[in-house]
Amino acid sequence: MSPSSSSARVFRVLLCSLLLLFIPLGSFAPISASETEILTLNPTMTADELSTILKSEIAYVGSLQLSNGAIPDGKLTANSHAGQSLPEVDGIAASEYRSWPSSRMVPYFSDAAVLGVIRACKALGPEEAKQTDGQQIALAYLEWYMAHMNTKESDINHVAGTVYDYFIFRNAADGRIVEVRLHDAYASSYPTNNPYDYDSTDSYAAMFLTLMLEYAETFDSKYLKDKETVVDTLVSVIRATEVKSLSLTGAKPNYMVCYLMDNCEVFAGLTSAAEIYRKIGKKSKATDTAAFAEKVRSAIQSRLYSSSAKCWYSGVFDNGKPTANADLSVFYPQGSCQLFPVLFGVDDPTSERALNVYKRFKETYCRTDISGKNWSAVNLRDDTYPWAILLRAVVAMGDTETAETYVKAMNNRFIKTGHNYPYYNAEAGHLMTGVAAMLEVLNEKGSGADTSSADESSAASSEPVSESSAESSKEPADESSKETSKETSKENSKETSKETSKDTEPSAVSDQSETASEDEPVSEIPSEEPSEDASVSEAPSEEPSKDEPVSEAPSEEPSKAEPVSEPSGQGTTPSGSGPLPWILWGAGLTAVLGVGAFVIIRLLRKKPDGGKAA
Repeated sequence: MSPSSSSARVFRVLLCSLLLLFIPLGSFAPISASETEILTLNPTMTADELSTILKSEIAYVGSLQLSNGAIPDGKLTANSHAGQSLPEVDGIAASEYRSWPSSRMVPYFSDAAVLGVIRACKALGPEEAKQTDGQQIALAYLEWYMAHMNTKESDINHVAGTVYDYFIFRNAADGRIVEVRLHDAYASSYPTNNPYDYDSTDSYAAMFLTLMLEYAETFDSKYLKDKETVVDTLVSVIRATEVKSLSLTGAKPNYMVCYLMDNCEVFAGLTSAAEIYRKIGKKSKATDTAAFAEKVRSAIQSRLYSSSAKCWYSGVFDNGKPTANADLSVFYPQGSCQLFPVLFGVDDPTSERALNVYKRFKETYCRTDISGKNWSAVNLRDDTYPWAILLRAVVAMGDTETAETYVKAMNNRFIKTGHNYPYYNAEAGHLMTGVAAMLEVLNEKGSGADTSSADESSAASSEPVSESSAESSKEPADESSKETSKETSKENSKETSKETSKDTEPSAVSDQSETASEDEPVSEIPSEEPSEDASVSEAPSEEPSKDEPVSEAPSEEPSKAEPVSEPSGQGTTPSGSGPLPWILWGAGLTAVLGVGAFVIIRLLRKKPDGGKAA
């Protein structure tokens, strides 16, 4: 090789090494919380507009409620219940009531509806709330639920305090009501392994605990005075499915999958239970239950978050193995569950993890460039239902623009058009919960209060607002065909996580005076919700298959096909993070120094006459 060609090669190596050195290192800088921070915009919707929506939806939920306090999934409609062996009830033969207008009733969905009513009344304020039937609606439902809590003998899994799903029939002429458990209605179709009982037990109990607390704080501070036994029973329901090796709860005794949605709701419900115990002077129970809640929160963060994929698992089996990949490629359950930790206070909305997950959710499901991929415009091809429960998480993130876009779309599509399918009771409740949070933020701005933590999961620091597992893929289906396919698929596929209607966060309550004695109830003054810290989490829990039920037309299960391409960085190291940029820069520097040293040595060893070095 000639000296000239050798020199040329050395020059090229030196040039390439220098180029490596000057690659802009800024492009490799790790993503920081400040760079992904969600911008809080000035609201454009007025307090009057938000209040009008709240009043409308309180009235809608009230229109669904029956005289016995039950709140079916949707309007009662004609349904032959073909193929179902309906029993005689209270002396009324099935042949008589079968033709009465009916609807399915999933208590989890009803819980979400009533939580929305309570939150709406609180946001409206005492005077405006009195102009609605909100308190009466909530109290009548609370009474219905407690009257339908199973005993150990009446529950198929021998757990006292559970509540079944029902078919509700009403005679339009005389107002008579017949309630039939879904389990009984499908008994002839499923001689064994009848899947129709309840969507979950952990979320149902957690949600109701939150309802009890928030009702007392909003309407009647003395309501909890004689409710210790009820609270004990509901906490026992949650403990009945605890997987001790994981510190998480299974959906129900006969379906022990630990869903992210459900466990977030459980955290919120337990936080509510601890606060109830504190209010009635049961310090020891309050301490134990709060510790249980914290254990669940820690387990959610350690076992249900994938540090490699940088997002949440939708659930794990009772052996700790994930039910599905951790990603956002499919809306339900993987994509929809991502916002539950923030929604129920399990995760801090200002944390880098929450900011990155929310950013990816918006990049995947709030797209304006692809039809059918925009949750904020109520335009999701991958799911039938509007998933209003997610609005609360959007508000918690301080994303006013997206929140208002969604509320306006829901108002135009469902409220102004008569609450048509697939809108149902839980969607109304979730919408009210989100809009109530928006109204409170707006009122705080108007009063000059600090609104930096608009987190709807105000439960972060003290109580989570839990809307339980209904968030699974909740489909409201009164029709036997819909429910049959739904439940069958739930049993066959353990990856089904819970969905949308899980969204009842227990509201946080400010501490009151300490009780002097464990048995002396604390004198209660309606307490205000504490600011939402991420420390106290809400508990929306996911249920095996909480499909949104609507009693109107038979609904089909949301399509889970057509996965969305993952946003850049999904499942991999985010652009700018990791050691690769520094390795390249170091390699360039090493090469430059090496080539420089080689050239210098060659020059020093050259002979005076220009001959080659020995």
